[in-house]
Amino acid sequence: MNDKNQIQKGVLSAKNQNISSSNHKNKHSKDRKELNELITKWHGMNFKVSEISSLVQDIRSKDIKKQHYGVIGLRKILSKDTTPPIQEALNSGVVPDLINLVQTSSEVKIQVEAAWCLSNICSGTEEETQKVIDKGGIPCFLSALKSSDNGVIEY
Repeated sequence: MNDKNQIQKGVLSAKNQNISSSNHKNKHSKDRKELNELITKWHGMNFKVSEISSLVQDIRSKDIKKQHYGVIGLRKILSKDTTPPIQEALNSGVVPDLINLVQTSSEVKIQVEAAWCLSNICSGTEEETQKVIDKGGIPCFLSALKSSDNGVIEY
């Protein structure tokens, strides 16, 4: 193969790689847009106390969409003005999962919702607050405050 053919082959290969990269970016952008639309929809939904166990299962999922749904639903349930079901949330065993999401999720919105759930649980009785502390709540909140992502701190 002569130099001209090698150059043409290299140019075609580079173009194909750019097209592939562009397609990947477009898919990621489309997926992100779809997720943001779902998040907006979920923020407008009402959730029931009876859904706590299924929301906890979603929080424990490896699926990012399910995690978003779970933490949004749980946070909305725990944000009730009168008698939020804090003890029900504690009984579900979700506190370590929420702490884990605050500290390790790559999704800022999940970190924020999980921290919000924890802060709502801490707004209960002294005993309920102590249960969050006993599971590692204080280091969790400190790591959130030290986040390099301003989105976590602002919320």
